Amino acid sequence: MDREEVLKLFKMALGFTNEKRDELYRQIITSGEEELRRKGIQLEDTAEDTMLLCDFAAWKYSNLAKQSAMPKNLLYRIRNRKIGGRADV
Repeated sequence: MDREEVLKLFKMALGFTNEKRDELYRQIITSGEEELRRKGIQLEDTAEDTMLLCDFAAWKYSNLAKQSAMPKNLLYRIRNRKIGGRADV
């Protein structure tokens, strides 16, 4: 999976245009990828997985200062991945 593509989409989703905090964003994306792996999700080089990682990282970023629940659509996508047999459970 191309992390730079994920970074580009992540920044577009959150409305960021400058590159000053790109290293922080890269670490959040890497952390999100590792967390999804711990949940049993093996990410592949597909548009669906790219968007899953992007959305998961955006949620993690928006929760740096607060601890809100994961959005239901993200929970459902992760749960469906596990049910659909594309996860190591």
